[in-house]
Amino acid sequence: MNFLNKARKKAEEALREIQAQAQAQAQTQGIGQSHQQNTNQYNPHQYPQQNQQQFSPPPQFHQQQHYPPPPSQGSQPPYSQQGYPAPPSNQYSSPPPQAFRDVPPTSTPGQQYPPPPPQPNRDQVHQQSYQQPPQVQPASVPQAHGAQAPAPPPQVAAVAPSVRDVGRKCLAKEPVIPFHTKFYCFIPSIGVSGESFTICSNCFQVNVASYNLASNFMEFRTTNENLRITCDFSFPRVRNTWYSQCIPRNTVQPLMDFPCFTETLSPCDGSTISSPGPFWITKNQTIPDLAICQTCFELFLRLTPFEGQFENKTYAETRDWSCDLAQPFFKRCLIAELENTNPSFQDLASEFNLRFKMPPCSGVGQPISTLENEQSQSLVFTALGGKTGNLCFACFSDCLANTSLQDDFGGAALTAEQKTTVTCDLASGYSKSAMEIAIQRCDSEVWRTAVGMVGKVGVCFGRKGTTEEEWEKKVAEHGSLAQWWHVTNYPSIEICPSCYWLFVRLFKADSVFSPVTRPLRAGIVRICFLAVSTTALDTPTKNPDLFENSLTWRGRRLRNAISTGSELGDFSLLLSEAASISQEPSPCGGNDRGFKSPSGRKWYGRISQNQASNDDCTIVMCEECWSRTVKGNRLQNEFSMDLTDAAYQNEGATGYMCQPYSNRARKELRDAAQQGDITSFARYWNTRAALQRKRDEWVLILQQQAIKMQMQNHQQSMNMMLKFNAQANALSRIGSAGIVEAAMSDPGVRYGNSQIGYDSYTRGRAEAEQEFRDAQNMDTGSGSSMSMAAQSQRFIQLAAIDEAAFKEYE
Repeated sequence: MNFLNKARKKAEEALREIQAQAQAQAQTQGIGQSHQQNTNQYNPHQYPQQNQQQFSPPPQFHQQQHYPPPPSQGSQPPYSQQGYPAPPSNQYSSPPPQAFRDVPPTSTPGQQYPPPPPQPNRDQVHQQSYQQPPQVQPASVPQAHGAQAPAPPPQVAAVAPSVRDVGRKCLAKEPVIPFHTKFYCFIPSIGVSGESFTICSNCFQVNVASYNLASNFMEFRTTNENLRITCDFSFPRVRNTWYSQCIPRNTVQPLMDFPCFTETLSPCDGSTISSPGPFWITKNQTIPDLAICQTCFELFLRLTPFEGQFENKTYAETRDWSCDLAQPFFKRCLIAELENTNPSFQDLASEFNLRFKMPPCSGVGQPISTLENEQSQSLVFTALGGKTGNLCFACFSDCLANTSLQDDFGGAALTAEQKTTVTCDLASGYSKSAMEIAIQRCDSEVWRTAVGMVGKVGVCFGRKGTTEEEWEKKVAEHGSLAQWWHVTNYPSIEICPSCYWLFVRLFKADSVFSPVTRPLRAGIVRICFLAVSTTALDTPTKNPDLFENSLTWRGRRLRNAISTGSELGDFSLLLSEAASISQEPSPCGGNDRGFKSPSGRKWYGRISQNQASNDDCTIVMCEECWSRTVKGNRLQNEFSMDLTDAAYQNEGATGYMCQPYSNRARKELRDAAQQGDITSFARYWNTRAALQRKRDEWVLILQQQAIKMQMQNHQQSMNMMLKFNAQANALSRIGSAGIVEAAMSDPGVRYGNSQIGYDSYTRGRAEAEQEFRDAQNMDTGSGSSMSMAAQSQRFIQLAAIDEAAFKEYE
C-alpha cells in the first residue's frame, strides 16, 4: 500500500545513489575517466526501435509509432523480486525513462476481521474440495428466523485458504455473468430471493465456509442470460457485518436485512450534485478534497475501522460536489487498505491526497503530464521488461492501481527531451477500455496488442459506410488490413476492419468471423453492423426507436452478444443474434447514405392522388422503415406501392435516400397507420416537406454568399495592395524632391494647392505630395466588405431559424 508516494520518493533515492556511485568511482579512478563515466551515466539512452508486434494475419502496413518504445531487453537492469528494476552492484545504468528501483508493490490484501478457527496446514487446505456447497447442518444449528438464543462458539465446517492467496480474491467486485463465476445465495427457507444477496465462490470459501452458518447458503443457479450480479461480500460493510455481528451471534439475520437496506439507498454514479449536502468528509480535514455520498459511506465505510475518521457535513449554502468513491481509484484503494491485516488510515489519507494533487491526463497526442518530486524529476510510469507503454500518474492510478496488472508498470523519470515527446498511452477512451479487458484476463499483452492496431485500421464509418470502389482503393493502399469480415454462415452481417481488429479481436470473438470474399460490384455500399451507439449501455435492445438509428441498434445487439460470449467462452448467443438480424430487412441508410440499383434494395410508399391537396401526400421509404411503420397495420395497402424502379430512376450520383428516416417521422406514420388516419399524416408530412424545402434553399444562398465574400475579400486585398504601392511611390518621389529642394536656394515661387498647401519649392515636390494625398484617399472597398459580412451574418441567422423549424418536424 502507499505505492504512489513510495514511487514518487524512489526518484530521489535513485538520484542519491547515482551521486554516491559517481563519488565512489571518482575516488578509485582518474578524474578524467570518472568525469567521462559520470557523463555517460547522466546521458539517457535513446529509445530503441519498438519490437515488432506479432499479429496473426493480416500483416502490418504501417510502422506508425503511437508511443515511444521502452528500453530494450538488453538495456534493462536485473529485476528484483518485486518486479521493479534494481541497479547493478557496481554501476548504475538508467534505462530511459530512468526506472525506479525496488519500489515495493501494494500490500497483499489481508484480513482485518477476527480470524476464523485454526486452520490445518496448506497441503490439507488445497486437498479440500470447495466446489460443492456445504451440507445443511442438523436441526440443532440455530436458524436465521429463530430466536437469538446464546450459542456456543461456531464449529469448523470447512477451512478456507487465507484471503492473502491471490487465487482467493473477490471474483465479482463489478457485475459479472453468474454462468461463468460460481455464486452462493441463501437457501430457500431463509426467504430471501437468490439474486438479492450473492457471494462469489472465493469470498464464500475465505469468509463463510469455515463456519456452521455456511449451512444457510447454497449454490446460486439461474437461467437468466442477461443477469449480471455483484458479490455482496465485496462491500466492506457486509464483510464487517459478517464478522462483527453474524459470527458472534451465530445468525445470518444481519445479512438477510442487507438487501432491504440497500433498497433505501440512492444509486451513486459520481455525477455532480448541486446541494448543500449532506455528505461525508474526513475529520480535521485529513483529506480536505474528499467528499463521499451517503450511499457509498454506508456500503464502504460503515462498520469499518475507518468509520470514526469521518463526519457528516451539511453547508448553509448550495455547493457543487460529487462523490469521490464513485471513481475507480478511490474505491479500489479503500478496499485494498481495508483488506490489509492492519488497515492504516494514515496510509489511505496519504494515497488519497497524492491522487488529488496529480495533474490530469494531458490527452491523446499531447506531451505526457508528469508528477514533479522534490528533486525536480518528472515522474511517469513505464512498462517493465522492455515492453511498450508509458502512462501518466493519473491514468495509472485510475486504471491500474490495485489491479492485477499494476506490477507490470514501474515508476520512471523522464529526461528533458522526453517530456516533450512521450505521450500517455492510456489517454484515449479505447485504450482505457482495452486495459479493462486486459485486467480481467491478467494479461497486459491484450491491451498492448489492441492499442498497437489503433491508427493502422482506420475508423468505423458507421451508417455512411463505404462503396466497394472506395474499398478497392483502401485495399491497394493498406493491403490485408483493409479486409472486411462477416459472421461465419451469415454473409450479410459484415463488419469493417476497424471493428474487427479493435473490438472483435479484443474480445476473442474472431473465431466466429470470416473474411468477405465475394466479388466486388460497383454501386454496392458496405455498412458495418458493429456501428457504435452513443446511448446508455443499459438501454433495452427490444425497441429500435430507443437508438439513434436501426444500424446502431443492431450494433449494440451484436456487441452485447460478443461481450457476453467473451465472458462465457461461448459465442452461441452471437450466432443466434446474427441469425435473427440476417432475416431482418437491410438497415435504413437515413440521410447519411443513398443507395443505387446494384444494392438490390426495395422501396415502397405512396403517390399523392391530388398534388394540390394538403390531405394527401407522396412518400418513398426503404423496406425496413416500411416494415416498422405500416406493415400489418390498417393503412398497409395505402403505403405499399412498389416504387423501386422510380426510386432508382432518381438515384443521382449519391443514390436514393429513405425519406422517413427519423424516429419522429416513423412514429407519425406508424400512429396514423394504426389508426387508419391518412389525413393527419399527410398534413404532417406536407408541412415537414415544406419546411425542408425552405431549409434546403438556404444551402444555395449561403454557397453563393460565400463566393461573393471570397471575391469581395480578394478585391479588397488587391485594392489594399494598390493603395500601398501608390503611397510608397509617392513617398519615394517626395523624398527625391526634398533632396533637390535642400540643395537649391529659395526661388521665390511656391507650388501647391488648397489640399496640400503652398510650401513646395518645385512643381515635382507638389505633384508628389498630391499623389500621396490621393493614395491615402483611395477606396479599398472595406465599407462594402463590412456590409457584405453583415449581410452574410443575417443570412446565417435566418437559415438557422429555418433549420430549427424543420428540426421540430423532422
